[in-house]
Amino acid sequence: MVRPPAKPLRAAIPAGRAASGHDRLKFILGGVFAVLVVVALAVVFLLPGKMTHSPAASAMPGSTAPVSPAAALPQDFADKPAADKLRAEALQADVKLKGEGVGVWGAEKVDTDLASAEARLKSANELYDQKKFTASLAAFRESIELYGRLEASKPERLRRAVQAGRTAYDAFDAARATAHYELALLLDPANPEAQAGKDRAAKLPAVLAGIAAGKAKESEGDLDSAYEAYVRVSGLDPAYVPVKAEIERLGKMIGDRDYQAAVSRTLALIDQKNFTDARVTLKQALAIRPAAPELREISGRIAAGVQAETLDRLRRSGASFERQEKWVDAVAAYAKALSLDATASFAAAGRARAQGMADLHAAIDRYLAEPARLRSPDPLAHARGVLGQAKAVAGAGPVLSGKLRRLEAAIAAQGREVPVTLRSDAKTTVAITRVGRFGAFTSRVVKLHPGTYTAVGSRDGYRDVRVEFRVGPDDANVTISIQCTEPIAQ
Repeated sequence: MVRPPAKPLRAAIPAGRAASGHDRLKFILGGVFAVLVVVALAVVFLLPGKMTHSPAASAMPGSTAPVSPAAALPQDFADKPAADKLRAEALQADVKLKGEGVGVWGAEKVDTDLASAEARLKSANELYDQKKFTASLAAFRESIELYGRLEASKPERLRRAVQAGRTAYDAFDAARATAHYELALLLDPANPEAQAGKDRAAKLPAVLAGIAAGKAKESEGDLDSAYEAYVRVSGLDPAYVPVKAEIERLGKMIGDRDYQAAVSRTLALIDQKNFTDARVTLKQALAIRPAAPELREISGRIAAGVQAETLDRLRRSGASFERQEKWVDAVAAYAKALSLDATASFAAAGRARAQGMADLHAAIDRYLAEPARLRSPDPLAHARGVLGQAKAVAGAGPVLSGKLRRLEAAIAAQGREVPVTLRSDAKTTVAITRVGRFGAFTSRVVKLHPGTYTAVGSRDGYRDVRVEFRVGPDDANVTISIQCTEPIAQ
């Protein structure tokens, strides 16, 4: 007879749990269960096989003699393979659930229970041992179905265990709450409510002791110590609702006492122009009496003082940026000042002055970055106007003076042309973008204004080439080689 593959037995108690008396009991039961499973498998799979292949045994006095193979119906033997398969499936279901701790959580009847499933499996095995294979089929199926219902009942059992844990906790029964939550964790080790509930139940004695200590301190008139005791309790179990009410009540009593001290300290800090610390102490007062009208007036005084300090800082920053010729930064500083106080005259005048200089620098920078634009009449005329405007600035700083010299040189350079020598192979047709086409040649000289150019070479059967080159205003001669050398694959 073929034995079903043995499955590893899983411990019924999750790893890492404290070794309580309840856990030790389950550990012992798990060990006993493992021994019983081995014995059961040996009886089910070894003993019947030996009996089938041995002569019929004589009946013992007071016992029922097993039915010999000759006495069984042919249909029974025809159904034996199916019975073997179902028996293996039923035993596997039994071993699986017992490895999951069904001996603990399956005792209570919820739709069904472990005892019912075991009883049906036992009757099925008895029929099998009597060689009543056909009759055992239905019994094995019923036992498999009962084990399936037992496993399917786990969510409901989990719900009941968690609910029972809540009820026990609300009744301040830490031991019962712990037991119910442990049962829930046996059903679902990752269940967050059961994990949190077990943790809360473990802390419940300390929570109750903390509440008692807080009440004792309050009766002595030590409100601060009582409040701290309740806060410690809340830290132990943030979900414990009663302590929240105590914290709120004592907090109000202590806050009323501290309110006047916070207001007095805030006013003193305002007089010292220490607005940063004044805001801190004002927040303390607001936390106690957020709707107090006098606090709005104090807040206004702080805001006015902070604004005056900020405007003075922005005025000094704007002046510093102007001295450094950082005109964009100066514009930003004055604009921020105007956003705080639209009537600040220093900011209005400073922004207008800084914006004009920023625009002037931007115009100069555009021509310095793209001197080729100066080859066109309109941009050249505009650049000359910008140059005149910049020269009219009184007390120009080193940055502006340097840009003026570079712009003058760029404008002057547009009046001269630089000879550029183009070299090719007499087979490549050469053109210069925005200048003209020059055909095929070996060498040719063209005169170009300072700027950046692109030469393009083309030849039948070869890839076009592009050469970008720059003609500087101080160049004496520029030589460019352009020819197509890469054939196009056919």
